[in-house]
Amino acid sequence: MRIIPDPNRGRIALQMEDPEQTIITTLLADVSQLLSADLPEPDDDPFLRLVGHLDPDQEVTRPRDPALLRLLPDADSSDPQRSAEYRRLTERDLRESKLHSIRIALHSLGQHPAPISLDRDTAHAWMRALTDVRLVLASRVGIASDEDAVRLLGDDPHADGAEVSETEEAILSLYELTTWLQEHITQFMLDGLPDDGEDLDDGDDDLGDLPGDGDEDAHGAGGDDPRGPDGPLGDRG
Repeated sequence: MRIIPDPNRGRIALQMEDPEQTIITTLLADVSQLLSADLPEPDDDPFLRLVGHLDPDQEVTRPRDPALLRLLPDADSSDPQRSAEYRRLTERDLRESKLHSIRIALHSLGQHPAPISLDRDTAHAWMRALTDVRLVLASRVGIASDEDAVRLLGDDPHADGAEVSETEEAILSLYELTTWLQEHITQFMLDGLPDDGEDLDDGDDDLGDLPGDGDEDAHGAGGDDPRGPDGPLGDRG
C-alpha cells in the first residue's frame, strides 16, 4: 500500500493491492453493520426526522457490545441518568454521522484497482471512519490505553506471559494496518501537499507487504475472516 500526493490536483492517491482493498472494505462494512444495528428507520415526515429524538418517552438502550460502546460512549460514566438523557438526544445523529463517513470511504474504494483519489473532504471522512474501525479492533483485543497498545504491539506480545490467540494476532495486524493508513492520511491533512511532487513521507509511505505471507487469505495473518462472530469485528466481549 502506498500514499502518493498529487499537488497539482490538491489530492492524495491510495494505491492498494487487491487483498488490501478487500481488508479495508470488509472492516468498514462490518463497522457500518455494527452501527446500523437497532437504528430505527427514518420517519417519512421530515419534521419528525428533525425532532423525533426529542420525544421524552423515547428509549435508547445503552450498548451491551463493548466495541459499540466505544463508538457511542457514555457522556458521564459517573452519572447514568445524565448519560441516558444525553444518549437519547444525540445517539441517532452520532450513528448517522459515523455511517456517513464510512459510506464516503466505501464509495471511494470503488475506484480500485485504479489509485483511490481523495480530496480533503474525502480524506477527512477516511480519518473519521478509520478512527471507528480502530476503536472496534482495539476493543476486541483489550487495547484501552497507550500502555496496552505498546504491550500488545511490541516485538513479542507474549513477553509478559499473556496468552495471545491466533485470532487476536490477526486483529492486531489489522489494527496496525489501519493505524498506519490513518496516520499517513492525517499527516497529509496536517502538512498539506508537497510542492515538488515528492512522496508524502520521505519513502515511508509504502506499507510494504501485508502482515503474514502472501499465500494466506486476504484477511490478514492466520487467515481469520474479519466478518462473523469469530472474526476480528465479532463480539468477543
